[in-house]
Parts: sequence; structure tokens; C-alpha cells
Amino acid sequence: MPVMTLRSLAAPAARLFGLERRPRWSEKEPDIRRTSAALWIDATHASMARLGAFVRRFVLAGNAADAEALADRFELAVHELAVNVADHAYRGAGGSLTVVLEWDGTELRAHLVDEGRGFDPDVLGPVDLTQPHEHGYGLYLVNALADRVDYRRANNRNTWTVAIFASA
Repeated sequence: MPVMTLRSLAAPAARLFGLERRPRWSEKEPDIRRTSAALWIDATHASMARLGAFVRRFVLAGNAADAEALADRFELAVHELAVNVADHAYRGAGGSLTVVLEWDGTELRAHLVDEGRGFDPDVLGPVDLTQPHEHGYGLYLVNALADRVDYRRANNRNTWTVAIFASA
């Protein structure tokens, strides 16, 4: 599945995020230096390396101050949310995941959209860091890494937004 920018997003997806369309680019290599880019992947663990590389290239192309550290932080936050989508929204059965990245020079944002099961944030309890666990750290890590994390469910879709403030 090719990597796509907002120019190739369907009109409903662009309206979902309130984003304007971007100029065309070559199907072979996206111009991720733009202020936004999108990727459609299967919500499986096998797709996470591809997602990580896409996120990292986008951040490094944005010329942010301390770009390597920002890329590490943002990539991990997006990765943890994507793994949660694969494991919980789709229960490991796979499904589609749309990831839209945005950079405006001060805030780096990722919107992850899926059509899996909904999420109830009220069922989460505090994470007990004094006891080792194999699972259960994903949202804890995302909240620790990000400056803003939002979740909403509308029209049978889950939308996670994670944002990190940075400067160019």
C-alpha cells in the first residue's frame, strides 16, 4: 500500500480533520517535508516498523530544534497508540488504520483513525509502577511523552490525537 499525502486523502477524511488539500507528489516517494502527510496501514504488529519509519522521516524533515530527540519521543507515542489500536480496537484481528501527521512549526500532531471497538477511558485505573507487568503501559507512556492526548468516538470511528510542542 503506497504512502499518501493529504492530496490523496478522500474528501471525507480531509473534512474529518479540517485540513486543506496539498499539492500532488510522486507516487514513488512522498514529499514528507510538507506540513502534513498521511499513511494507511493494516493495524497489525507487522505494520509497526513501517509506521515508525514514516513518523521518523516526517519529524526529521520538519527541521525542528533537537529533531532526533523529538523524533524518538513522537515515534514512540504514535507507536504505542497504534499498537493499542491493533490489540484492543481490533483485538488482534487486523483492520485499517489511518495516520495523519501535521507540523505547524510549533506543534507536532498525529491523528490515528480506526473503525474498531470503542474505548472507554473511565475503565482505566492508575498504573502500578512498583509491580512488573507485561502489558498496560501503553497509554501511560503516551501521556508521559505527549503534551496533549485526545480521544473521541464518532460515526463508528475512533480518533486519537497526540501532540508534542516543539520549535523549528
